[in-house]
Amino acid sequence: MSTWLSASVVLPYLEAYFRIDEDDAPLLTISVQLGFVVCAVAQAIVQLPDRCNCRRLMCAGGLVACVANLAMLACRAFWHALVARFFTGVAMALIYPPSTKVLATWFAARRGFAMSFLVGAISPGSALPNLVKAMPGGAGLWESRRGFVLLTVVTTGLTLVGAVMPVALLGDGPFPFPASTKFRASNLLKIARNGPGMLVIAAYCGHNWELYGAWSSIPSFFAAGVFGARAAAVLAFLAITMGGVAAVVLGQCGDAYGRAKFCVACSLVSCACDVAVGLCGAAAPKAATAALVLVWGFFLVPDSPQYSTLITELFEPELVGTALVLTQALGYVCTMPSIYLIPKLAEVPGVRWRWTFASLAPGAALAVACMLRLDASQRREGRMALSTQEAA
Repeated sequence: MSTWLSASVVLPYLEAYFRIDEDDAPLLTISVQLGFVVCAVAQAIVQLPDRCNCRRLMCAGGLVACVANLAMLACRAFWHALVARFFTGVAMALIYPPSTKVLATWFAARRGFAMSFLVGAISPGSALPNLVKAMPGGAGLWESRRGFVLLTVVTTGLTLVGAVMPVALLGDGPFPFPASTKFRASNLLKIARNGPGMLVIAAYCGHNWELYGAWSSIPSFFAAGVFGARAAAVLAFLAITMGGVAAVVLGQCGDAYGRAKFCVACSLVSCACDVAVGLCGAAAPKAATAALVLVWGFFLVPDSPQYSTLITELFEPELVGTALVLTQALGYVCTMPSIYLIPKLAEVPGVRWRWTFASLAPGAALAVACMLRLDASQRREGRMALSTQEAA
């Protein structure tokens, strides 16, 4: 996953090399999201994750990510870089959604806890470029060609290791989902008619609006403050990684207390932080600001694996792969506006970083509303099932 946000770490160099301004720079990240969405939608339409071995899809995606990442070194025009980043997103769509289905085959009970470890790996994986940037290298390394090449080689090497692992070290789990051998357009209609499942998909869309808007801009937020370049990179890595720590530490809560309730609690805290971080950064000491961003990063992520787990539980077994990839396709559509919007708002007089992150709060609010409705529906169904058993 380290290739996902790698370009955002060396934006100063890329802006100078391609002679683009700050308004165009977010397109490098948005291209990744667009590639992810296009590939995920294509997979959903042909129902690829339910018809193919998902471990092989993960391996193929890792290899494509390596090639696309290395292609950045050969780019001579900005549109070349956008194409390379687009195919990085295509690769991510072959890795992330299939991986959730593979993991689900290994767990029947405590699936939410297991899924939390997967998301726990995604967070530091996405943050790794910031850690590489924090390595000692002398002034201006990450604004130079040498720093760009170093970052690209390191992230490509990490991705290559990850590409081999699903086929070399991992087998299929003892709880496989039934395979679908034929394409059926009616399967997509079945997904759309699943009311509880669609609530989860809507909540995931709101969650992604908030999550990737935050992840893509936290490095810029720290760098724009009083932190040095290396300190800003380390803090950005820690803030994003904190979500992975939270996913593991709190992973059992969804299994124990109800997934919808847990998602509501996480989204409420992150929604409050969306507003508080900017206000704190404008007025509070930098240590307090850094601490609050770490708390924010902690609560941004742990609800994410619960959405994936709910999808595996609410949809028919033969549709789980397609439902997962469709969910993530729609979710990542919602990341593109927020990734583009945040840098724009940060430049508006009277808004700046003080109010910019507040634009992410509606995403968290949507997740809260959908999960409250799902929880009420599940409790109602539970009461009806209990009444039926008592009557019998």
